[in-house]
Amino acid sequence: MKYGKAIELNPEYEQAMNNLANIFEAQGRYAEAVELLRRATKIRPHFATAWMNLGIAEMKMANFKLGTCYGQLNRFEEGEYHIRKAIHVDLHNKMYHSNLQVLYERRRLFSSKNSTQRNTRRYNTPLRKLGTNITGRL
Repeated sequence: MKYGKAIELNPEYEQAMNNLANIFEAQGRYAEAVELLRRATKIRPHFATAWMNLGIAEMKMANFKLGTCYGQLNRFEEGEYHIRKAIHVDLHNKMYHSNLQVLYERRRLFSSKNSTQRNTRRYNTPLRKLGTNITGRL
């Protein structure tokens, strides 16, 4: 990658950092994009384009991560909301769409598991009672 080589040759080349960060952001490599953009804005604090790109990359990363965390906590509606916000900002990001599908699958499994547990509690006799009933009948 030529931008990487330019930065290697000139570690203060903030324009190359911004351009490489845009490539990383388009690839969904937000952490790397954010790191480069932070470096670029430290070198040139009034670099408005880098600040704007930093905000965009952080926003995409934040909504996606927040949605994923909510999903892992079985807070599916909140997870879906934030992943959908990330998709709205970056419609073609395959990882966002994939994680939304994972969230839907987790919700389905969670609902199925809870339904099974409720039915088990409702219809099954506790094991110690069952043991007593069996021994009492023998």
